[in-house]
Amino acid sequence: SDAGLKRADIFNVFDGVTLNLDNYRIVNNYYSKNSISMKFATISTGGSIVSNGEEASLTLRKVTENPVHYSSTFSAGGKKVGYLVYNGFKYTFHDELNAIFGDFKSAGIQELVLDLRYNGGGSVLTSAYLASMIHAGASTSDVFGKLIYNSKNSGDNGAYPFYNEARIYDKEGEYTGSKASINRLSSLSRIYVITTDDTASASEMIINGLSPYMTVIKVGTTTYGKNVGSFTVYDSPDFGATGANPNHKNAMQPITFKIFNKLDQSDYTKGFKPDYEQKEYISDMKPFGDINEPLLKIALDHIAGIIPKPQDVKNLKLQTEHIFSSFEKKPFSKEMYIIPSELSHE
Repeated sequence: SDAGLKRADIFNVFDGVTLNLDNYRIVNNYYSKNSISMKFATISTGGSIVSNGEEASLTLRKVTENPVHYSSTFSAGGKKVGYLVYNGFKYTFHDELNAIFGDFKSAGIQELVLDLRYNGGGSVLTSAYLASMIHAGASTSDVFGKLIYNSKNSGDNGAYPFYNEARIYDKEGEYTGSKASINRLSSLSRIYVITTDDTASASEMIINGLSPYMTVIKVGTTTYGKNVGSFTVYDSPDFGATGANPNHKNAMQPITFKIFNKLDQSDYTKGFKPDYEQKEYISDMKPFGDINEPLLKIALDHIAGIIPKPQDVKNLKLQTEHIFSSFEKKPFSKEMYIIPSELSHE
């Protein structure tokens, strides 16, 4: 964003090389360069990619992504609607997530649109905290999600409830010893969730875990379909991080448990199908929060009592084929995991 890039920008030249189907993976070279340059393009009336003369340069620097990417409020059908784009269940950002729900609570929102289209998952505990913020009607004795291990480790089976407090971790992942009161919304009987095939694991846990308690309306495309999770195994006497062999820089992340909801449901390995299907098209992408952004518009229309009408690809300028996503390069992409040293069901 500091370089002026925004959602839906199209670049067709990377470090002087015009991209095509044979060489597009050179964009991965940005990991090894101190700076890169890009030239941008637009979509012509006929659907072609045409250079527009705009350029940008990016300089390498370390950035910690805040998964609480965007939030806003709208009015639809006489109701106040909260909108959150949430891109990852990072346990080091509990404060930031809780603060947004404090804003929603103060604003008196009556509906919530949770945009998980680019959320591949993350911490199970963070998923339980988010569910607790959304569904204030649940008590701490209610079950949000169950973790079931195989027969050799059935003693580790347990459940995550709805919480009144959230543990606060620093940005290095260490528990600070403090907890914050969770800002729980009190007015929701349903939630809208925006989904794509990048919506996975801990994101799907939100859909599955809240479904026994409220109506979950899904907008977008079918989710990834991952109902299992893992924890990190180190080369140490107890396989934890403490006392790990300093000569071994790698650890394992084996699949160790399966997630169920209160009703013992876990049948979404093929993903959750949307209630209102709408694909994303590059020719009609808009900034987050734009009320005409196609997926958000469907949710707002439904809240307003308007029957949603998904866009027809024939009416759009350009049809595209998905080839590669930068989300594939993210650590723990489409993962669901237990926080290291977490007392997992506390």
